[in-house]
Amino acid sequence: MPRRRPRRSFHPFADGNGRIGRALIGWILVHGLTVAVPPPVSVALARDVGGYRAGLTLFRQGHPDQWISWFAGTVERSANLTSAILDQIAELQQGWREQVADLRADATARGVVDDLPTHPAVTVALVAEHHGVSEAAARTAIAVLAERGVLTPVLPAARPGPGRRPHWYVAHELLALLGG
Repeated sequence: MPRRRPRRSFHPFADGNGRIGRALIGWILVHGLTVAVPPPVSVALARDVGGYRAGLTLFRQGHPDQWISWFAGTVERSANLTSAILDQIAELQQGWREQVADLRADATARGVVDDLPTHPAVTVALVAEHHGVSEAAARTAIAVLAERGVLTPVLPAARPGPGRRPHWYVAHELLALLGG
């Protein structure tokens, strides 16, 4: 009886082919299932390493059904968690919008609030560049948001060379929501 070769597989952990595995998971979800933005499946996989490794072992032994079922459930849980977090971010952002509702419609602070989910840490220079305003206008916008509790100043990091260190401001509520 000929000896069966073990199945080979990519997996999403850090020992060599992990990055390729994570990239392939995202690629397959986007191109194979036409998912616009794939959920962070590798985070969900990392939460159940034992289940992942057991399923991978079963797959390699020729029992793919249990692995496929486990993996599909993990993708579903990841998608549901992502959806819930996005809803929480939208709710948080709505609260911030209410905090700046009394500002002019074209106020830079309103634009910063719109950007916080994708840029939760900002400096005066970043706000000025991104919104096409002067540094004075950016500083005012950040000050307004800090005064209203949307942004919190962070101590500047040490800089090895000469010059003034940038002052960072972060949306702590958002970072806390994301686990940071």
